[in-house]
Amino acid sequence: MNDKKPHTVHGSFGVVVVGGGLAGVCAAISSSRLGVRTLLIEQLPLLGGNSSSLAGVPPHGATALGHNRNARESGILEELRTEYFYRYGGVDNRRFWDLLLEEWCKKESNLTLLLNTSLVTCNLSENILNSIEALQRTTETVYQVEGEIFIDATGDAILAEKCHVPTRMGRESKDEFGEQYAVDQADGQTLGSTVYLIAQKRSYPVLFNPPEFAKRYPDCNSLQGRPHTIQHITPGNCLSPDCTQIRIFWWIEGGGDKHIIHDSERIYQDLVSEAMGIWDHLKNHCNQETREALACYDLVWWSLVPLRRESRRVLGLYTLKEDDLLNPKLFPDRIGYGGFPLDLHPPAGIGDPSMPCVQIFLNDLYSIPLRCFLVPKIQNLFVIGRALSVTHVALGSVRVMYTLGQLGQSIGIAAGICVNRQYYPPNLLDEGEMRFLQQSILKNDGFIPAIQNNDPDDYARKARVTATSTMPFIAEDVNGRVELVFDMVQQVPFPGGELDSIGFYLTSRLHQRKSLHWSLSISTKLANSSLNDDPHEDILVNGDFAIDPMHDGWIHVSLKGIEIPPCILSLKLNRCEGVFWAFTRPELPGTRWGVRYEGSMEVEVFHGEAKRAPQQGNWFFMNHHGRAPKALEAMLRAHIEGEYETHKCSLKKPTWTFCCTFTPTFYPYQAENVINGYSRATDFPNLWISDPSKPLPQSITLEWPQQQTIKEVILIFDTNLDLEDRFYGYPLEKYRYSVPVPECISDYDVLIETERGWETVYRVRGNIHRKNSITFIKEMETKALQVKVLATHGSREARIYEIRVY
Repeated sequence: MNDKKPHTVHGSFGVVVVGGGLAGVCAAISSSRLGVRTLLIEQLPLLGGNSSSLAGVPPHGATALGHNRNARESGILEELRTEYFYRYGGVDNRRFWDLLLEEWCKKESNLTLLLNTSLVTCNLSENILNSIEALQRTTETVYQVEGEIFIDATGDAILAEKCHVPTRMGRESKDEFGEQYAVDQADGQTLGSTVYLIAQKRSYPVLFNPPEFAKRYPDCNSLQGRPHTIQHITPGNCLSPDCTQIRIFWWIEGGGDKHIIHDSERIYQDLVSEAMGIWDHLKNHCNQETREALACYDLVWWSLVPLRRESRRVLGLYTLKEDDLLNPKLFPDRIGYGGFPLDLHPPAGIGDPSMPCVQIFLNDLYSIPLRCFLVPKIQNLFVIGRALSVTHVALGSVRVMYTLGQLGQSIGIAAGICVNRQYYPPNLLDEGEMRFLQQSILKNDGFIPAIQNNDPDDYARKARVTATSTMPFIAEDVNGRVELVFDMVQQVPFPGGELDSIGFYLTSRLHQRKSLHWSLSISTKLANSSLNDDPHEDILVNGDFAIDPMHDGWIHVSLKGIEIPPCILSLKLNRCEGVFWAFTRPELPGTRWGVRYEGSMEVEVFHGEAKRAPQQGNWFFMNHHGRAPKALEAMLRAHIEGEYETHKCSLKKPTWTFCCTFTPTFYPYQAENVINGYSRATDFPNLWISDPSKPLPQSITLEWPQQQTIKEVILIFDTNLDLEDRFYGYPLEKYRYSVPVPECISDYDVLIETERGWETVYRVRGNIHRKNSITFIKEMETKALQVKVLATHGSREARIYEIRVY
């Protein structure tokens, strides 16, 4: 930037991002990493928006509070979370999160950051946004900024409004988009805003005398439907292992029945009144156990602004709606995904006596198209964050910060591409340009459902891949048993080949012989609820076998050497009460088990009223996405020998694999998986796992028939994207993944083959991150490259999802 006159600074950038919440931060970083001069403007003195120390909101995403599988957002968010947990993981202190976000921005040489800077005006010429003017209050400096591409990440569509982009606020009617969870009549009401409280435990009793304006809650009946006793506070809302700090409650909410922006000051005053009244209730009027538990806690902080969930939304080129989430579509212009429940709150919040939320848990992840971020009239503007083009109902899922953050990264990449290729965002909808954008998102560790790496510049895709060892599929150790009170199925990833026989480990508690029906089928879709009616399913063979009285052991079935293509194998056993199918733990990667169930669909209350999204078939996969019917879970718990859930991690699933054997042994975790185009588990496990019975080091090698000129290598390791990502709650393993992640590779060498033999060209010790990008000082010629894994953070085996070579 060049000073033109005192207190006025002029600048020109390729990409200008207005708004420094997680979506804006991820957009600015990803744009700058493409070599584009990027400016990030934030009106507050810190970054992170609702996730910052100013607000204290816990970010969530597609893991859906531990209910979805392999769904955690990767890319920049995974970098930030991993670093935060590693550096400051003993406590959830958001001031350190603020620092980390600022540090990550300042690490980028192409990124300029302006804090305490508010948008004032913008300059338009027809359908092009040329420049904006912003004021930095702390320095009384006016910034006049020209840009090629602008990104509105304000959350309230402030820049879009100034550009006269059509917006709406409020709830659509059921009829407008055919949404069953919408209201009958459209209105202007939104989700409410929240204020959080933080209390600190002292070594002495602390009294609380509420201010006169505090709301009164004289007994627990006055807070019906709002779980608030000590059991709902500790340990799940603790900010430190010793629970000396607690943060409460997301349901201190209101203001959605007012104008969420124009009435913001009044809403905040009302919320502070509610917050003081709730703390007064906990300290002075709650049940005796809670009062005694909180006797030494001192209220030390509350959110300094009302924490908005919803305000304006732009009317973009496409409006994402309820059906797009309940029945996910693979949009051709998809650039990201979601999976959080449809989480709808009464606009009046705590002023409404009904449940504080309704959460509709989804059955699968859904894709989100680029058109939701493009607006009519303004050619060079993207709108990201909660102001994107979605209905009120769809926003109930899309609005969570990790979802918006990974979408922000994708749009930052899109903006960078527009600058580098010198065109406007609508050009990205061209089939070839969209393919380039999607491939760029994947290269930067993003995930897009059903899009695989087809980068023509990636040498690894043309390599022959071998490894020193590979983990076989073995599910033989018995850790528990489940009675066959339903038809049950075990799904297994199969790499293709001949099978001579299969075996089931079964235990009979019966005193008579029983006949049991079994079948083996193949499918391309994991955990399909319409398993028996699946057009992609092909039943290979089925039959009956007899199980003797009080039998305990293997029963083998001959398959006579049938040849099977790469697929998902489904082993089914029909219902047979008194007979138990043994299971093994830990669950083998890429496996799912399910039951055929036709009973009540009601699910257990979670944060509020909980529901299941409708599904087509009657197969329920208990260790897949979503939330199981409570009657089904109760039935299974009553007919299990062993633990239903391990309670050793944040995944709220009964994770096991039914004991089954195959002859000959097969290897679904083969070395070739690192170049199959997927960098996380999807319908298939998609990773190389070395044989855990063989000690490290273990190596994986890429070979080419001709010399390759190599400058860059990208490695994607396993940081267990299955697990939750919460910042708080103790013990930590119950609420989020641990850092360093045990499965993550810590120490490794990169070698190339030369005329003198193998030479080490890069060494890494103490890695904690999923994505490792290695850029060599100079280009190297080789016909083979090897990654030698020396150590992990706990696992016995090496795990790699993807290797790219450029």
